Amino acid sequence: MSCPYDDEKGNYDFFSYMDKYIKLDKDADLNYSGDNYSNTCDSVIYDYPGNIEKPINVCKKFKYLIKLLYNEKFHSDSIYSDYLSYWLNDKLSAIPDNITCAKFFYQTIKTKDRTFNSTYSSRVNIHNIKPEDLGTLRTLYTLHKKCNEISNLIDSSDSEQIDCMHLSNEFIQKHKEVEAVCPQGNVHFCKALKDFERKYKELIAKSTISNKCGNKPLIPLKVDEAASQQDNTILDEGQISQLSEVKVEPSAGLKGGSYIDIQNIIIPVFAILGMCLASFILYKFTSFRSCISFRIKRKKTFWNNLDDESDHLIDASEYEHNISENMSYRFSYKSS
Repeated sequence: MSCPYDDEKGNYDFFSYMDKYIKLDKDADLNYSGDNYSNTCDSVIYDYPGNIEKPINVCKKFKYLIKLLYNEKFHSDSIYSDYLSYWLNDKLSAIPDNITCAKFFYQTIKTKDRTFNSTYSSRVNIHNIKPEDLGTLRTLYTLHKKCNEISNLIDSSDSEQIDCMHLSNEFIQKHKEVEAVCPQGNVHFCKALKDFERKYKELIAKSTISNKCGNKPLIPLKVDEAASQQDNTILDEGQISQLSEVKVEPSAGLKGGSYIDIQNIIIPVFAILGMCLASFILYKFTSFRSCISFRIKRKKTFWNNLDDESDHLIDASEYEHNISENMSYRFSYKSS
């Protein structure tokens, strides 16, 4: 499926209100089928290619979600449009063999539902999202959703403990997948990711105070944060080991970094081998060998001569000592 995409980078401002969006999204999943306002989707999608059940459900949820958003009215229309664009692109991409772009899907709804068109056409602006950007948005959305789910579990009255270490690994894995996007210059995404990291730190603090995680609270997203964690949060060796061992398959944007790491290892090794080889050739096949041999012999002769002189000095010293003793003996004898 090839869709016309906007050149501008996606706007991530709607993640600042993600807690509310997640609640409304859940409400739409549970209650869209009983809403009369969404029944017009049956006639809107009748000519949709392939199995029409899933696109009809997407249409109903979409229209119901819009109604919920504008009933809440907690932010501007542009922020709503960014979230709704993500939502519709994500739901359509999940339909097998989908050939319809989000923008065209929305245009079809407006064309065939006059009531909807007159109410929301000027307020909702849907745009197509590139697959790679959609994947990043989806991962960040999943992080927020899981964060809320764990927060609700901790706050619940249920006494059953939570496997916080396992949940932490899921967070760390997802975080590593999107963390590499920041060096590529996507400022809006980096801000949204930083906002989530602050949210996760607050969740760690909550898991530390609560007894739902036992004595093993949630693990920080980064190794350096684990090392500098506050005194009231204790990580055992297993937790830190799990944090450092989480692996992510490198994306195309990260292969360059791995290549540089390999270069940093190979270049010094070849440099040392080259120096050894050059030294061997100089020693074996040039006059360099005879020069070294001459220097070694000269130093050896020098040290031998030095030893001889030392022995001579010792002998002379002993001789003088004997003379001194004899003179002393003779003097004593004459005195007697």
